[in-house]
Amino acid sequence: MTGQPDWGSVWIEYTGQGLDHAALLRYLVSYRTHTGFHEQCAEQIFSDLWSVYGPDRLTVCAWFLRRGGLDINCLRSTDPVNSGFPWGRAPRQ
Repeated sequence: MTGQPDWGSVWIEYTGQGLDHAALLRYLVSYRTHTGFHEQCAEQIFSDLWSVYGPDRLTVCAWFLRRGGLDINCLRSTDPVNSGFPWGRAPRQ
C-alpha cells in the first residue's frame, strides 16, 4: 500500500492430488508485483490453491519482514492442530 517493497517467505503444507510445481512457482512469483495487505495475500494464496487443487488438507503460512518493529506472520489452515507448523520466526526475518 505504501509502494515500498515487502519481502516474505511462503510455507505450504499440502495433502492431496499432485501439484504442478512449475505452475505453483510462477503463481507465487507473480506476487512480486502484487499490491495488497499481507493477510489478504496469504488468504488469496490459500483460496486459489483450495479451488484449483481441492486438497484433502492445506496450510499456507506467509512470513513477512518486519515493518515498524512488528512481525506479520499470516496462517490459514484446514488442520485445527497444525502439528507440523514451524512456529516462530522464519530465518529471513
